[in-house]
Amino acid sequence: MLGPGPPPILDAALRGGAGAMRMDDATWRRHANPWSVWTRILTPLPLLTVVLFLRPALAWWTLLPLAVVLAWIVWNPRAFPEPKAWDGWPQRGVLGEKAMIAHAAAVPGHHRRTMTVLTGLSAVTAVI
Repeated sequence: MLGPGPPPILDAALRGGAGAMRMDDATWRRHANPWSVWTRILTPLPLLTVVLFLRPALAWWTLLPLAVVLAWIVWNPRAFPEPKAWDGWPQRGVLGEKAMIAHAAAVPGHHRRTMTVLTGLSAVTAVI
């Protein structure tokens, strides 16, 4: 049985994040490059952790490295060329992310709770 998609609050968060990134179809294709996926997974959180750890010492200067990290997060999907193959898990994951945000495919009811829990945990760990 197909469901209507994510809960309203999750739907608003997903659409807001995608809208803030200003990602068109070409950007999504470039974002599917494995280098984009891996650098997006492995770099922002450690860099943000260091910036926040140094916040007491840097005071207002914290805003400069924070701006650099946020700029990297926005620029990363545009930094790499489109992938040569579309059969790897990074490409499938990015295309699934795009489909979920665009609601191109309804989420089956038995997967909706798992999707909501995993997305919520991801959001909580991103805030921490």
